[in-house]
Parts: sequence; structure tokens; C-alpha cells
Amino acid sequence: MSTNQPSRQPQSEPLTLLVAVAVVFLVCTATVYVLYQHPSLTAPAGVGVGLLGVLVPLVIAALRRR
Repeated sequence: MSTNQPSRQPQSEPLTLLVAVAVVFLVCTATVYVLYQHPSLTAPAGVGVGLLGVLVPLVIAALRRR
């Protein structure tokens, strides 16, 4: 006996997106705090934020393909 039930999509995508947004928020908050305390770190922090801007979407895309 077979039933015609639609296949369920994994529920991990909303959780993955929520975790990614939380991590980005925490990193941005920490970056602002550190730059406020140590303005001489502006250039290294800019490089780090730029790398995160590239790496975070790549990680999200890789997780969605799984």
C-alpha cells in the first residue's frame, strides 16, 4: 500500500540561516567595539570584514547544496 505524500524538505535551512545571521551580527558588533577601542586596527578589521563578506555567502551556499 503506497501513499502519495509529498516529500518533506529538511528543516535545517531556516536554522542555518538564523545561525549565519546571528554570527554575522556578533562579528559586526565585536568589530565596532574593537575599532572604537583601538582605531589603529581599522585596516586589518576592514580586511577581515571583507573576507567575511565573501566567505559567509559561500558557506551558506555550500550548506544549501547538501
